[in-house]
Amino acid sequence: MSTDIVKREAFDLAPVDLKEALEFAALIAKSDLAPRDFKDKPGNVLIAVQMGREVGLAPMQAIQSIAVINGRPSVWGDGALAVVQASGLLEDFCEMSFDEIKRAGYAKCTAIRKGQPTPIERVFSIEDAKSGGMWGRTNRDGSPSVWKAYPYRMLQMRARAFVLRDGFADVLKGLAIREEVQDYVSEVPDSRVINMPRRLSETKAEPETPASPEPLINAPYADHQDAPPPIIDEGGMFDAPPMPEREPGDDPPPPVKRAAGRLISDPQGGRLWKKARDAGLNDAQLHDELLRWGFESTKDVTRDVYEEICAHFDSLKK
Repeated sequence: MSTDIVKREAFDLAPVDLKEALEFAALIAKSDLAPRDFKDKPGNVLIAVQMGREVGLAPMQAIQSIAVINGRPSVWGDGALAVVQASGLLEDFCEMSFDEIKRAGYAKCTAIRKGQPTPIERVFSIEDAKSGGMWGRTNRDGSPSVWKAYPYRMLQMRARAFVLRDGFADVLKGLAIREEVQDYVSEVPDSRVINMPRRLSETKAEPETPASPEPLINAPYADHQDAPPPIIDEGGMFDAPPMPEREPGDDPPPPVKRAAGRLISDPQGGRLWKKARDAGLNDAQLHDELLRWGFESTKDVTRDVYEEICAHFDSLKK
């Protein structure tokens, strides 16, 4: 009787080709154990798994550590530190405690990379957080944000993110740090996206003395200094003379039913708004033009027809 021990290979979910990767992504996206960022989003799962593989994370580790924010894979700060530690290039790592951060008013993180005598040191202060509008911030629904609930932890994570990205860029391979990226994207209030009224009669008259210092978003921009600037990726706001609104009773064309697609970004929406202004369109006219394409406002425009609509607005200037 043979006494040889048969060694069994460990079960591994890692896909070996694109077909298996797609099946794996679909399976995870349907699972109740999938993180919120990946629930019913197999494309996000696939991106996270592939990015995790490039930095040495197993598929399930990648799903737990990576989130897709605005189409960009980003890793949690703890996951980024784990990747750097596993690379063998990190000789020493030091962070301030929460009590030290609270007393000093800033967080400092220091790392020493193997073969590099100069320590990598980065600081992120309360003043930095205030300048970025993060300190004490609340969410849109009024609930406390992570910056309000755990301010000193967030200072610590931002200092850590700078050290890891600046000192170990070759290890992270362009992978962003989530605690940093989440403060850059989707933080523009919805009020800065121009929403046009469906009918002129639905436009509320602007009071002579506004009760609140905040501008009325749906009011015509007669004074651009009081209006919130749209996010524009080229040039400044166009100061055109006020255009006459659509006459009452002139109904806009019925909206065209369109299939859902990937929405344009905030800067692209701002650029689209500016092109409409350059073409001499007021709010009601812009709304009518967007309805011809099947959209209610600039924030509804999808990327598949974005350039086509821009070209159309450019043609109206001729």
